[in-house]
Amino acid sequence: MALKVIGAGLGRTATFSLKFALEHIGFGPCYHMSEVFAGSRRNIPLWLDVVAGRPDWDEVFAGFQATTDYPACSYWRELADRYTDAKVILTVRDPDSWFDSVSETIFSDRMMASLAGSPTEVMMNGVIFEAFGEKVRDRAWMTDWFRRRNQEVINALPADRLLVFEAKHGWQPLCDFLGVPVPSASTAGMSSGAPLMSTAACLRIRKSLRNLRGPTSNNSRPRPSPARTSRAVPLVQSCGDGGVSGRGSAVLRDAPQCHNQRCAPSHSGDGARPVRASVGRDVPWR
Repeated sequence: MALKVIGAGLGRTATFSLKFALEHIGFGPCYHMSEVFAGSRRNIPLWLDVVAGRPDWDEVFAGFQATTDYPACSYWRELADRYTDAKVILTVRDPDSWFDSVSETIFSDRMMASLAGSPTEVMMNGVIFEAFGEKVRDRAWMTDWFRRRNQEVINALPADRLLVFEAKHGWQPLCDFLGVPVPSASTAGMSSGAPLMSTAACLRIRKSLRNLRGPTSNNSRPRPSPARTSRAVPLVQSCGDGGVSGRGSAVLRDAPQCHNQRCAPSHSGDGARPVRASVGRDVPWR
C-alpha cells in the first residue's frame, strides 16, 4: 500500500488531530509517533535503519495510507520523492506557541531523561534532535528554524501538491485538497468550517470502534486500563498541540484535542486497539 498523504508538519502542530481526521475521511490507517511506541519492538529497529541511512520505506509504512507527526515529518522530502502521487500537508502554528509547547512536552528535560541510554534515544536523536542539537533551548534560534524549515517545504513543492494547514481551518480545505466529501454533522459532530476535533466526534468514533470490535472473546487480549489518577480528568483539555500551553492552563485557540488516548486507534499490528497513556497528564505526541 503506497502512501497517499504525507504529513510534513512538525510535532505539536495538531498532528494528532490530523491523524484522526485523515482516518475519519478514508485515509487510514495514518502513521504517527504513537504508532512507533505502540509497536516499538518492530518499529524502532526500522527507524534506526532509517537513521543509519538504510531506509525501507515500504516496510516502515506497510499497511498505512498516510503519515503525520514525527518521525516521518523529518523525512518529508524523501517520502515526497518516493511516493510521487501522494499529497503533502504542512501543519503550522505560531512559532513562539510551538516553542512553548515542545519545550514543555516532547523536548523537555524530563522527556529526554526518560530516554537516556535506550535505543529510543538513538532513534529520537537521529530523527529529531540532530536538526538543532544544543540550540533546543534557544527560543530565537528555534523559532527562526521553525519558520525556515516550513518555508523550505513550501518552496520545494508545487502548490497543487501541498496544503498549508491549521486545525482551526476545519474540514473544508482539507477535504477539498484531498478530493473527498466533507463529513456530515451527523458523522463528524461538526460543521464544514469547524475545527477538526471535538468531544462529540471522539465519543462517536470511540463508540464505533467498540461496535466494530464486538464482544471480547476468551481468546482476546484484555484492553489495557488507563493509569490511575487521583482526580477527575475531562475528556478534552486545553493543552493540545493547536493551543498555546502544554499545561492545560490556557484557552485552546485552534481546535479542541482529545487527550484521552483510549479514543485513538492504534493500527500497528492487529487492528484497532487502545494506546496506553497516562490519564490526567499531557500526552506529548500531538
